[in-house]
Amino acid sequence: MVLRAEIGRMQLDCGRTSEAEIQFEKLLGPLHVKSAIAELSRSEKGDDGENVKYSELFYGRHFNGSIVEMLLMDKLGRKVLLSGSFLGMFAENQLGKSTMEVDH
Repeated sequence: MVLRAEIGRMQLDCGRTSEAEIQFEKLLGPLHVKSAIAELSRSEKGDDGENVKYSELFYGRHFNGSIVEMLLMDKLGRKVLLSGSFLGMFAENQLGKSTMEVDH
């Protein structure tokens, strides 16, 4: 799922907005595509976008993620999660590079 979001971001960076919208629609659903594109455009311009308050971790769109992260941290521990995160980002980076080489 993360790889699809990164592919959409790469397509957006390359100016392929319609292809990026298709990827984000598959990932997020049709209702959230425009807001995702707008948020990525703001981050590209250096705008921090919206700030997340601590209270939003207990309700709203960040609630599910914070619960999952809290449960994983409790069960697995920090070292395992950091190692898995590093390996996942490394693999995604390598796959992204190979995908970009195929496109060009």
